[in-house]
Amino acid sequence: MANNMKKSDKKTFISSTGDKYTGEFTENKYGEFTGKGIIEYATGDKYTGEIINDRYHGKGIKEFADGLKYTGEFKSNDYHGKGTIEFANGDKYVGGFKDNQYYGQGTYTHANGDKYVGGFNDEGCYGQGTLTKACGKYVGGFNKNVRNGKGFLEMADGNRYVGEFVNDVLKKGTRMYPNGDKYVGQFGYRGNYGSFFQEGSQFIPNGQGTYTHANGDKYVGEFICNRYTGEGTYTNANGEKISAYFSSDIKILKKEIWPEKGKGNWYKDEEISIVRDD
Repeated sequence: MANNMKKSDKKTFISSTGDKYTGEFTENKYGEFTGKGIIEYATGDKYTGEIINDRYHGKGIKEFADGLKYTGEFKSNDYHGKGTIEFANGDKYVGGFKDNQYYGQGTYTHANGDKYVGGFNDEGCYGQGTLTKACGKYVGGFNKNVRNGKGFLEMADGNRYVGEFVNDVLKKGTRMYPNGDKYVGQFGYRGNYGSFFQEGSQFIPNGQGTYTHANGDKYVGEFICNRYTGEGTYTNANGEKISAYFSSDIKILKKEIWPEKGKGNWYKDEEISIVRDD
């Protein structure tokens, strides 16, 4: 704020830097001003509201020359309390602030229509929240602006996921497919790592899991990159079971059992194609 200002009969003060104060202000012995009014800065910025000892304090509006606008509560020049920020690019935040940071509950709406509603701390989205985009909706835990903790993700393509997210990636949970298939187990990631949403089915079976087909067939065993790969058991809707080693091209290899030794060898006895959604 400006010092060495002189009061005029029109309640207008001009600083040595060219800033203009208009309103009801009083000056203390240190040359600091307290009151309520409008400050028009030589830089093109503008403040309308309350001032205590040359600091924004209380309710006010700060408009910047670059198009950004804050409306709400201030504490010692900082955004602090409830307020709204409107960005020049069309984005908007409404909610809590602490020391110039988003804090507490708030809503951030992007110009493209994407919206986050939930908790914030000084590192970004935090706690429980909902993020809605054109390609899907996520409801659950956040930390440092990414999905962390238990959550539910519903994609526009019909895939639904529920489970435990770690650093934006689903590690363990359930995937429900549009065709009625269902997978429960461990997951891997396919796609551009780091993007919050990607069109299509980015979280895929990887590790131990159970895949149940809509027709009642079921596979229990190992997966690698969305394929039955490793030891597993395939049970059809009639209850017939096949213990097998599965190759990455989703073909079944039967197992020869040696009961007396409790061991077995895998051999290529029959190839059976399994049809599944990706």
